[in-house]
Amino acid sequence: MTEQEVAEAEALAKARAESQQYVKNIAATNEQSESSEDVKDTEKSVKSKEVQDAEKLVKAADDAVNEAKAKKQAEDEQQQAKAKQEKAAAEKLAESKKEAEAKRQADAQAAAEKRERQLKRLKMNHQNRPLSIKSKKAMG
Repeated sequence: MTEQEVAEAEALAKARAESQQYVKNIAATNEQSESSEDVKDTEKSVKSKEVQDAEKLVKAADDAVNEAKAKKQAEDEQQQAKAKQEKAAAEKLAESKKEAEAKRQADAQAAAEKRERQLKRLKMNHQNRPLSIKSKKAMG
């Protein structure tokens, strides 16, 4: 929620409180009035209109506050979803790197074992050659 939205929500809450106080004051004034019946009826209709207007203001303030809260909650949920996606992507990347490293190590191990087998084969072939071939090679 932006600072402006927070300020608006606070202003609406303040207006709501003032409207409620106004409604209470009007109700108290109505009860204390000792005028004649005609004056009372006129005051009731005027004050009734004022009360209705005040109640509308209170409702509008409540609606605005609720809307701001809903918007804030939606933004929070959206941020949480984004953070969750980013975390999942980071975990997937880490797992991919781990798998790639494991494959690289396995390939390196397999290549080393293959070279070792080839070296053993060459040594065995060299040892199994007839002596005459070995000496001919040695001479020249």
